Parts: sequence; C-alpha cells; structure tokens
Amino acid sequence: MKKINISILSLVAIFGFTTSCTNDIDQSYPAINDRPVITLTSDQSSIVELNDEATDLIDENIASYTMTASEAYTTDMKFKIEFLPSESTGSLDDIEVSLDASPIDFGIEGFLAVIAKNTTSASFTITSVFDVLPEGAETFKFKVYPVGDLNGSVADASQTFTLTIGNSTTDSLMMKLDWNGDGTYLGIDNETHDLKDFDFDLEVYDTGFNAVLASYSSSPEEIEFLGSYPDGQYFIVPSFWSFAGAITPMLPINFDVTLTVAKPGVFVKEFDLSSLWNSTAGGADDGNPDGYNVTANFTKTTDAVTGAVTYELRAGDVLDGPILVSGRMADLKAMLQSKSNIKAKALAKAKL
Repeated sequence: MKKINISILSLVAIFGFTTSCTNDIDQSYPAINDRPVITLTSDQSSIVELNDEATDLIDENIASYTMTASEAYTTDMKFKIEFLPSESTGSLDDIEVSLDASPIDFGIEGFLAVIAKNTTSASFTITSVFDVLPEGAETFKFKVYPVGDLNGSVADASQTFTLTIGNSTTDSLMMKLDWNGDGTYLGIDNETHDLKDFDFDLEVYDTGFNAVLASYSSSPEEIEFLGSYPDGQYFIVPSFWSFAGAITPMLPINFDVTLTVAKPGVFVKEFDLSSLWNSTAGGADDGNPDGYNVTANFTKTTDAVTGAVTYELRAGDVLDGPILVSGRMADLKAMLQSKSNIKAKALAKAKL
C-alpha cells in the first residue's frame, strides 16, 4: 500500500510539472523555433572618408543600418555586431560605430545592438574617420548574431555584412606638433603631472616674417592651412615656449616631439624633433636661444585652369633649392626671439 501511495504522489508531481511548463509556453515564452527573425538593411555599402559638404542631402561618409524583426517580443532582443579583423583590410580606428561596445562576456571586440521589447526595429550608423594617410579602399566585415537571452535569430543573408571605405583628399595642409602631452612625469612635489603642462607652440610664417597662423593652447598643437589661402611660400615653426606653467620635474625631461605635416590622402611627412628641447634648458621665453625651430617650409600653388591645389614641402629653411642667405635667416631668428609680445597679446585676447 505504501508503494502505491508513492507512485500516486509521483504521478501527481509529474503531472503538475508538465502543467506548469505548458502554462509557461502559453504565457509568451515561445519555443526556440518561434523566435523573431531579424533582417539587416543599409542605405549604402560603400562610403568615402570625407563628406562632400556640397551635397546636402547625402552623407558620403556615413552608412546607416536598420535591424528589423519579423515580430515584436516581450523582452529586449540583443545582438552582437562583431568586427572580423582577419577578413578586413581596415581597423576599428578607421570607423566610428554608433553603438555601445558589447560586454566582455559576449566574446571578442564588437558592438551591442538592442531591439527594445515590444518594438520591431533598431538602427545604427558607421561613420568613416578621415585620416591623413594616403591609402586605397579599405573593407570592414562584420558578423551579426544573437546574444544575452537569445530572444531573436538572424536571417541567413543578414548574418554578415561588409562596408567599403574609399580614400579622400582635401586641399588643406595639416600640421600637428605632438610632445606626448597625454604622458606624465614625476614633479619635485612627488606628484604625477601631465606633460601637456609644458608650453609648446606651432606657427606658420610667410616670407615677409608675418605670422599667418598659430596654435598656442592645445595638446597637441594643430594647424590647418586651407586651400583657399594665398599661394606662396611659408615657414612651419614649432617652438618650446616655456616651462613656467609646469611643476619642475624630479628628473630632467628630454621631450619626445614630433611634427607631422600632411596633405590628407596624398602625403604624410614626420619630422623627429626629440633631440631639440628639454626641461633643463627651458623654452624661448625662459631664455633658450634655440626655443624656436624652423623645421620645414612649403610652397602652395593653385592651378589657374583646374583649380587643383598642390604643396611642395621641404625640410628646414630651404626655399626653391638655395638656402636662405645668412642675413635673412638671422633676421628670421631675431624676429622669432622677439616674439614674446606677439604671443602675450594673443593670449590676452583669448582670455577676453
């Protein structure tokens, strides 16, 4: 009799469990084969690095994507947009994706797309990053698959997609002076400080020794010489202005300085200036006679027929082949050393 009772109780337990599972399915917890199916569409599969401002209705450097579900779901549907570097020629440094990075427990590097509960779509964009390097078209391949609670599935044709980004050029000449300002050093106060506290500058002069462009308060210092500026010859002059705004370092610093000059998409030239300046000698405003350096010069030419802009870049103070006569070079150096009033006025104006 005892055995019969146990058997009856077991049947009741099994029946109750089965009934409970059946009720769960009825309450919007579909079986795995009934998940919504996601399709991915985009407005363009090929873009370029730089948007043409003349075409107001088209963003040539942005690809827009829409994920559409076959039906809504009662909870969020999450999907990983995984970058496939081994099947791509570009890198994630070349693009910006308008999605949050996917959690680390969702595998290798990628992005998280979410179709919110009770909705059927979500959108994101991929924007190209305009860099200075001349390069051919680059491809970016991605894989799309469900993550998290696996509440949705992805249609076969949408499980991978590829974006192609073409090279762009501009008529501008870009200049950047970088002294690793994001780096740190130990001060005599035994505290850590940023290298950007040291005051470096970047300026462009014409052959009449007039300062036509300058960057005084950024890290790195950057100048864009526009293609609309007058044709002619110009000097690129980086400088170490002063250590007055920085805490004295515990140990002397030899600054790791690089000047990069580029016509984006056409050429890039780097000048290593790491042997020029240190925290002991100080800058031009501290009495260092070598605080300024005429690192390079260039000639800008605009074709009268086509309007094409070209730049001829040379190292140092050489113009059209011959070196500047010593008298003119002495004038330039003297002018640079007397510039304290020019910069002081510029800084005072910036504070107004």
